[in-house]
Amino acid sequence: MVYRGKNIPELDGAYLYADYIRGKLWALWYDAKTNRVTANREIPLPKEIPIMSFGEDDRGEVYFTTYSTEGQGIYRIERPPVADKK
Repeated sequence: MVYRGKNIPELDGAYLYADYIRGKLWALWYDAKTNRVTANREIPLPKEIPIMSFGEDDRGEVYFTTYSTEGQGIYRIERPPVADKK
């Protein structure tokens, strides 16, 4: 899934992928002109959950589905909260 939404502009154009077993999510940037990966970063999730599939809404925001012993659900990928600076 390629992110084309507006809520997280720093992910624009990133290919999103996940590891079902480890419950991790990543963003990968690829430069087609040079045929090279330019960046590959983990996207922090509140907890490790098995990601089964991706989808997007009409605004380009990305969602993923999961199923576990605690239940199932559809989640939107969102920017993590910023920690308070004291």
